[in-house]
This record gives sequence, structure tokens and C-alpha cells, in this order.
Amino acid sequence: MPTTSNYFHLHLVSDSTGETLITVARAVAAQYANVTPVEHVYPLVRSQKQLDRVLSEIEEAPGIVLFTLLEKDLVGRLEAKCQELAHCVGLLDAAEATVRERTIWAQSAEAQRAGLAAQNSTRVSFWTLISWAAASRSARYQ
Repeated sequence: MPTTSNYFHLHLVSDSTGETLITVARAVAAQYANVTPVEHVYPLVRSQKQLDRVLSEIEEAPGIVLFTLLEKDLVGRLEAKCQELAHCVGLLDAAEATVRERTIWAQSAEAQRAGLAAQNSTRVSFWTLISWAAASRSARYQ
């Protein structure tokens, strides 16, 4: 193991295989040549019992916690414990927020488009009716 001054514990917690999390963590850690992360990888964390084991291990070796959990209860517990022991970073938070925001925006834009289409359809129908009435009136008088 590296000496105390040049390593840190890096806990990688995922509800899937953790491959993306490991890749991102290693890419970031590579930017700091003078320190070496000691990786603790916890894949497939999907239950409270599994998270209990992870939290116990984080308690034994505090450090940085990177996670890709989506289950809100698990995230809440992990973040709460990290406030005591470590620093947590949810790698999916920004991506999830952006997708949620863009999805809401897209749904709103679609609803507006559908509303405008309905209004235009009504207008077209109204003007079609007026044109038809005018044409019929003019045909009667010829």
C-alpha cells in the first residue's frame, strides 16, 4: 500500500456493474500524479442491507465516495452518512437533472405545438366555412 501521504480512499458505489463509475473515477484520478486512489468498488448495491455493508466499509476507511445510485432512499442514506465520514459525489445527478429538465421542456413544447395546431385547424375550418358560404351565396345569384 502507498504511504499515508500519497494515497486516499476512493469508494465507488453503483446499483449496476460500476463500469462507468470506475472509468470516470480513474480518468479524474489520473489528473493527479502525486496521489494514488485506493479503490473500494461496490457494484450492484440495490438494497438497504447491501448499503449497510458499504457504509460500514466507508466508516472503516473514510475518503471520497462516488456513486451512481438512482434509488432515492439509498442515495439519502449514503449522503447522510457521508456528511459524517466522507465527501459524496453523485455522478448521475447532473445528467439526470438535465434529462428531466429537457424532457419537461420537450413535453411542454409538444403541448404548445399541439395547441397551436388545434387553433390553426379551427381557424382553417372557420375560414373554409366562410369561403364555402361565400361560394354558395355567389353560386345562387348567378
